[in-house]
Amino acid sequence: MSKIKAIVDLQNELNIQTAGENWTKGYTKEGRNINWFRAITLEVAEAIDSLNWKHWKDINSPDDLDNLKVELVDILHFIISQKITDYGIEKAKELLVDSTLLFLENETILVEEELKKLNKSDNIYAQLLENMIRKTINNKNVFYEFLIATSYIFKDVNVIFDLYIGKNILNKFRQDHGYKEGTYTKQWGDVEDNVIMLEIIKEHKDISPDDLYIKLEKAYQVLK
Repeated sequence: MSKIKAIVDLQNELNIQTAGENWTKGYTKEGRNINWFRAITLEVAEAIDSLNWKHWKDINSPDDLDNLKVELVDILHFIISQKITDYGIEKAKELLVDSTLLFLENETILVEEELKKLNKSDNIYAQLLENMIRKTINNKNVFYEFLIATSYIFKDVNVIFDLYIGKNILNKFRQDHGYKEGTYTKQWGDVEDNVIMLEIIKEHKDISPDDLYIKLEKAYQVLK
């Protein structure tokens, strides 16, 4: 579970970069309020919009699972941020590791029990994601619901943990290139930067964070 501990450290570093040293106190260096539960809620809504759930539009189109992966990684950023805010870095690591290990020990049973509660005529993925919104609107932690959804959709929670590293580097790249100030361009040519990041990771499976940043820089200069 060293991967989860590393992710917590990366998230803290990113939050310091974007919001300042005192981000765990609930405000940014500019004095703006931080609301992680609202952020999770909105990202879950974006994740659901990656799915074919609409009864009135494109009813035969496939779910966009690549984009869903990216949205789930964004959700994980905010879940971890809330954990650090509530418990501090080291306790957050301990709780996240313990929760993940406990989930993995009973993964099949837990997922099957959750599936029994769902409407089989509706998009199953969307319903699993909606379980997070039901809790975030009441300011409740959703890591368990996140693990359930990730496990069922991608069959392995490590898919999202691995991708987190890539998205974390992309988020740092965005901040370094004016994302917060509104000068950054997410659309690189015909696609968003998320797509480029995924393509780089697929092509270079063991790429280091530093090398990923360099390749993003090169692509950005060509495609922006």
